[in-house]
Amino acid sequence: MKKNRPILLAAMLVMLCCMFCGCTPTRYFTVVYDEIPESESVYILVKIENKSQLVSAGDEKLESSPIYNYEEDGWVIADRVRGLSETQHYKNTSSIQFSDEDELIDFCEKYKSVRVAYCDQELNPVSVTNQYSLLCKNKFAAVERMKFDIDGNRLETVEITKRNFFNDMGSDEVLILATVLTWLADIGLVIVLAIFAAQKPPMKPPVTIGAFCGISLFNVVLTSFFLMQYLDPYYNIEGDEFGKLELVVLALMNAPWLVAWVMLIVWILNRSRYTGAEQFPQYPQPPYTQ
Repeated sequence: MKKNRPILLAAMLVMLCCMFCGCTPTRYFTVVYDEIPESESVYILVKIENKSQLVSAGDEKLESSPIYNYEEDGWVIADRVRGLSETQHYKNTSSIQFSDEDELIDFCEKYKSVRVAYCDQELNPVSVTNQYSLLCKNKFAAVERMKFDIDGNRLETVEITKRNFFNDMGSDEVLILATVLTWLADIGLVIVLAIFAAQKPPMKPPVTIGAFCGISLFNVVLTSFFLMQYLDPYYNIEGDEFGKLELVVLALMNAPWLVAWVMLIVWILNRSRYTGAEQFPQYPQPPYTQ
């Protein structure tokens, strides 16, 4: 779980490096528990829709065991499920390996909940927990790590990761894309306002104000999304504070829009001068005669 949100430029550079260098760190959905004897084991169960999702585990001992054939109401061990077969079982952890964070989040959003089975040395399920949600109710997050209390047969969340918004895009990626689009729109607005202000007479108010308000919607949406990541507890899963650094980042994200405000003021001044000249025209003075 990330502890600090990087500034926008750093996030962009990291994302580009990952895209072009193939930097995709492996992630795990993990269940931790107190150390157990080597002869015993813990398995993660998921609920499947149909048996076409099942594959061979490639382990003869496991395939001939009771836990392998456990299929209560569609719940099966993850070792049998297509796309989840890269499982690992140790004395105090059981996990499912994923190629990256997006794949981990997709798993949580697809299956939505898990159960955990505690097995004896013959791989008979001694106990199976109730299903536990992988999607947090009070946070926009998915469970990445949970603790299994064997004695109490209970599960609890240990670590969470922020969910994606759409098309496997996280909040930082959405902010980067939104900032680029907003900058392009704002730069276009600055150019248009400069042309409107330089015209003689300056462009009429309905067109100028309409263009400014229309393009400014990009900035309103961008600013609202950015502030939401800090001020809304549902999206601020790590409790990040909105401080001076975040204020500077927000100003940089809206830098071209601030320039557009300056150009709007220039247009207003030019327009007022032109309007004043129309209201008080300078008539030629009659020649002086004695």
